[in-house]
Amino acid sequence: MGCFVLLLTGCNSKTNMPEMAKINFPKLTSDPASDQLINMLEDPSLFHGKLSVDLYFPNKDLPQSATLVVAKNGDYDNVKQIQDITQFPTAVDITGTQLESLFGEPIVLDDVFEIGLDAKYNGIDYKAFNPNGISYSADLWSLPGSNPIQEYDATYLLDLNDFTGSFHVDDNDWWGAEYDVTISRSSTVDNRLVVEGMLGEDGDGSVINIDVNMATQIPQLNNQVVLKSLVPFGMPYTNMAYSGTGKFNIPSKTMTFNIGVSVDQGSFGGTYSLVFTKN
Repeated sequence: MGCFVLLLTGCNSKTNMPEMAKINFPKLTSDPASDQLINMLEDPSLFHGKLSVDLYFPNKDLPQSATLVVAKNGDYDNVKQIQDITQFPTAVDITGTQLESLFGEPIVLDDVFEIGLDAKYNGIDYKAFNPNGISYSADLWSLPGSNPIQEYDATYLLDLNDFTGSFHVDDNDWWGAEYDVTISRSSTVDNRLVVEGMLGEDGDGSVINIDVNMATQIPQLNNQVVLKSLVPFGMPYTNMAYSGTGKFNIPSKTMTFNIGVSVDQGSFGGTYSLVFTKN
């Protein structure tokens, strides 16, 4: 694998078949020693993140030009430029003062900043964001180490104990049902939540784990089997598993995931919303 194939263009003189135009895509890595979120328990202008801006395939298919950009609160019609990127990798400082200046207003609780890279290949501009959202498919996010968008959230510090007890699950997007589960802290693994009761009455007692990166406050479902067999539901598949990255809403005691769904026989494709809300 050398690069991401995005479109067909040009022509091969021998076959008259179009040639593949190849582009790379960004890999943004947050320095773990820097701020991973905007702590609203202090002055948000004091936030100081550090990013390494690189390409997923180093030294291959370099863009003609590139600009680091940021969107706020899902408003992709108001994307701001942070700085031009002329070499890869490049270290970039992201500060609260800078974000407030770019958008002309103070940072407030629940603000979300998404950072991406606009790039030009073969004279064509490829934007990190479009009016409908982020311009990268779920397939890119699933590649090992892939992170084309870096997000910084303005939030409170997380206490995992607040996310234990009885929770209501909205699994309508994939499973077509809502049900209650019980969440507890793992007794053997730090920063792990243990979920019992997935799929409600349709479930088979499978227990899943949610691992939490406390520095970023990001919960992760790592290929967790929620149902061992779909045969009772008329499908010849086994070990249906959920995988995906989520987000905490601390004031509302909610976890929201975008999940992919797979079975031993393959993947169903697409991403689906999965929401846990404390009862």
